[in-house]
Amino acid sequence: MDEATLSGDNLIYELTEDGEIKNYTLNATDYGLKYAQNSDFKGGSPEENLAITLNILNAKDQSSRRDVVILNEGLSLYVAEKVDSIAEGIELASTLIDNGEA
Repeated sequence: MDEATLSGDNLIYELTEDGEIKNYTLNATDYGLKYAQNSDFKGGSPEENLAITLNILNAKDQSSRRDVVILNEGLSLYVAEKVDSIAEGIELASTLIDNGEA
C-alpha cells in the first residue's frame, strides 16, 4: 500500500540524515485519529469522488475520510521536512483543512 491506513499498524521505513534506515510501526489511533476499515473509503463516480474531496478540503466532512487524508498529509509534511515530527505534521494538516487553507 502506498498510503497509510487507519485500519491498523503501518510499517514505516525512514532514512535518517546519517544514512541509517529506521523502521517502526505507526498506528493512527496513537495520533488521535479514529480506527476505520479500508472499505470505508470506497469511492464512486468521478463526480462523487470530486464531491467527497471538496467536502474534505472545505472541512465539511469530519469522517474517517478526513482522518485518512490528514494522516497521509501529515506524513508527507514530515517527509518533506516541513515539520519536525509526524505528530506536528498531522496537527498542521488538520489545522490547514479546518481553516480552509488546504
